[in-house]
Amino acid sequence: MGLNPSPNGDERFEGIQNLIKEIGRRINSTKPFLIEQMLRSADDKGNYNYRPNSNRQDSRDITSVVRGEIERYTRFTVAPLVTENFPDIEEIDFIVVTGGGVSLLAKEALKDEIGEEYFERLFFLNESEFANVRGFYKGGYLKWHISNDDSLQIKNSLEKVQTSLTNFEAFQDEKELVIPSNETINTLRSQEVLEAQKKLQALESEIEGIKLEFED
Repeated sequence: MGLNPSPNGDERFEGIQNLIKEIGRRINSTKPFLIEQMLRSADDKGNYNYRPNSNRQDSRDITSVVRGEIERYTRFTVAPLVTENFPDIEEIDFIVVTGGGVSLLAKEALKDEIGEEYFERLFFLNESEFANVRGFYKGGYLKWHISNDDSLQIKNSLEKVQTSLTNFEAFQDEKELVIPSNETINTLRSQEVLEAQKKLQALESEIEGIKLEFED
């Protein structure tokens, strides 16, 4: 599911940028890139220090502002998205929560807002801001390997056809043309089907492995 920022109007579709804008408004800053950088680099105690420039004396602790806005964003933006988009929660196995803003959510506030029945179905990806990149990489990896396998199979098939034609011409020259029996043809077809089934099972196993990686 996507994380949209505000329960009202077009701003609903601006994502985590709405949180950044609201923090900027609260601290009178027009530098969203600095605010986002600050949000992703809290200190060991979870405090947020905003530095508008390189001068240390201009740095200020805005932890209370940030935590308050994160909780408000979680309760009044993210929580309604979960309950509105999945009204029949008992029919849902799990909900994958992804996107650049997931790591910033106040999970306890979210649980308090949507309830245990919803929260226990939420699946939070590790490093969710890179989820799309990992997905594109793995999708491309699978597609590339499948394409190469197909190309190799076509190449092998062409080689078999060429060999058959060569043998056919040789048989013609010697007037010893041999037509395979129906039993032989059926056996060859069965072997091809079996090979295709094995490749399909291997592909399914590879895809299942990717799913397990996401779950880990």
